[in-house]
Amino acid sequence: LVLDRNPDNVFAEVEQAAFSPNNFVPGIGPSPDKMLQGRLFAYADAHRYRLGVNHTHLPVNAPRTAVVDNYGRDGLHATRNGSRHDKNYEPNSYAGPAQTDAALAAPLAVHGWTGTHEAPAHAKDDDFFQAGELFRLMSEDEKGRLVANIAGGLSQVTRDDVIEKNLAHFHAAD
Repeated sequence: LVLDRNPDNVFAEVEQAAFSPNNFVPGIGPSPDKMLQGRLFAYADAHRYRLGVNHTHLPVNAPRTAVVDNYGRDGLHATRNGSRHDKNYEPNSYAGPAQTDAALAAPLAVHGWTGTHEAPAHAKDDDFFQAGELFRLMSEDEKGRLVANIAGGLSQVTRDDVIEKNLAHFHAAD
């Protein structure tokens, strides 16, 4: 970052700038400092609120040599053309983003070891328990309307694999 001139456009070059302490070079991670840990989230969150999810596509914030390749799209300052067909949810049937359980940072020795830890799983922690409970609370009339709405939506689907995935989700919910 070289500050060797006054900005030509104060709004575009100053007001839309989004500096954040969580922009690390690959291979470098944050220290366990509590103030820094809070700022890692807070700065990026403030930028998303102030400038929108696409703030990394604005010229003042965009990398000069790399392409921003994330799944943020639409909304304020949407500048990428053709992104409306990218799938930004998971699971999907189009080889889009997929969840990974890979560790994000190496463990750090601080009175023992810290790092990414698995939370203990509870019986009610699956993605389908609450949906099944809600369905069982519904009256017969509400259940009928829900089934009619879902059937109406699925009647437009032409791919068998998508229908099978949906049916598997409904089966898992109850």
